[in-house]
Order: sequence, then structure tokens, then C-alpha cells
Amino acid sequence: MRILILLLWLVFSSTSIGADSLWNLFKKKSKPKVVQKVKHRSHPSKKRKAEKKPKQEPTVPEGFKLVDAQWMANYVELEAAWDYYIPEDAWIWSANGKYLVPIVVFKHYEDMRNTHRSDSATPR
Repeated sequence: MRILILLLWLVFSSTSIGADSLWNLFKKKSKPKVVQKVKHRSHPSKKRKAEKKPKQEPTVPEGFKLVDAQWMANYVELEAAWDYYIPEDAWIWSANGKYLVPIVVFKHYEDMRNTHRSDSATPR
């Protein structure tokens, strides 16, 4: 055993590494440093511009019409003025600021708009 220790001492002392490297073998190892990757900036002319997708109108199912908010406001006013509501009003749906109305409701609006209202309920 003594010979082995002498031999090791002789080998490590004669090399250029020396006793410091022997100490480093038994030293507590530290965690390796994480190197962060550098993000390369692309040339401005090579950047892709995001294409704007056109707004898609909602698909109109058969038996419905697509109307705007102004049409809907006029319809509500006419219904209130005529005091005539229909059950198909329950089938009115809103979609992206527009309204899907059944054909029956659209025809009801046309009838109320085109008919002149005469108040026959006035007292004589």
C-alpha cells in the first residue's frame, strides 16, 4: 500500500498538472452553466406580413334572411306601433352584429311597412 501511495505521489508530482488537479478530482462538482441561445433578428424585408382574412358573413340557412341592426330596430318599432306580434319572432337570432330572421318575419315587416295605418279606434 505504501508503494502504491509513493507511486501515485511520484506520478502526480512529476507531471505538469500537479497536485491541484488531484485536488480537483475530489472537489465537489458544480452544476454546468446553461448557455442561452442568441435569437437572431431577421432582415426586415424578409419578415412575412400577416395576411388579413376578410370577415366572413354568417351562412344564411334556407328560410332565413340576413338583416342589419337598423332593419331590426325598424321592425321592433313597427311591431309596437301596430301592436301585432307573431310567434316567429322567437326564431330571430343575432350573429356578429347582424340578425337572421325567418322569411315569415321579413314578409311581416314588409306588410307593416307598406300598409298605411288608419286609426279606426278614434271616438266620434
